[in-house]
Amino acid sequence: MDDKKVAAELLKLAKSLAAEESAKEVYEKREKDVEKLIKKLVIKLNKMTGDFKKEGSNDWGYPGSMGHVKELLTDLNDFLGD
Repeated sequence: MDDKKVAAELLKLAKSLAAEESAKEVYEKREKDVEKLIKKLVIKLNKMTGDFKKEGSNDWGYPGSMGHVKELLTDLNDFLGD
């Protein structure tokens, strides 16, 4: 079997495997992943705030990082809509 036929068969197999999971199953898995990421984000933001209060009150890197976080969260909020 040549490379093109192997690639075509692999693609066909991948599509059939992907079709075995329903949209509901994939959504629920991704929703759980997002929930975990949000929890991690809160922990990391709290740590950054603690670090800033302890050692960085004159370090402009912290406000810069928090500004970037705000920008990213604003983009995400805008993407999700009202």
